[in-house]
Amino acid sequence: MNHPKRQMYMAFRRPTTVLVKVTPQGFVLGAIDEEPVAELTGRIVTTRVIRKRLEDGVLVCDAPDGAHARNGTTCGQCQHPGCHPLLRCHLADRGVVYVIDLAYTSAENLFAIEDQAAHVGDQLEAWRLRLRIVDRGYWGEVQFVREA
Repeated sequence: MNHPKRQMYMAFRRPTTVLVKVTPQGFVLGAIDEEPVAELTGRIVTTRVIRKRLEDGVLVCDAPDGAHARNGTTCGQCQHPGCHPLLRCHLADRGVVYVIDLAYTSAENLFAIEDQAAHVGDQLEAWRLRLRIVDRGYWGEVQFVREA
């Protein structure tokens, strides 16, 4: 296959999607038994609010749009105290899209770097970021740093 044709094929190739779990030890990619990685890099390409409710570590309700649960309940009517909003972000890097659900403080960190980008007239999507975990004991906080 000649070089230009390969580039055309690559342009239409779907990226690999990897679900990421945030832990105090790092990012767990895909399988639960994998060793956590210390950092991820890439560009935030999309974000949206979702909601999840866990009971004993098991997902019992979720709202992929942050407003309507899959079981038909609207979040405004339910308002279960165990339900929490999360910011789902897609971090793209070299043909891989990492899907990361950010809890409150991690989401605040993303909002802060988005504000930094806006302050200099940039869109966050234009910035290549390095994501690292800060161990907060029983949970991990994601911090975002612009790569030079």
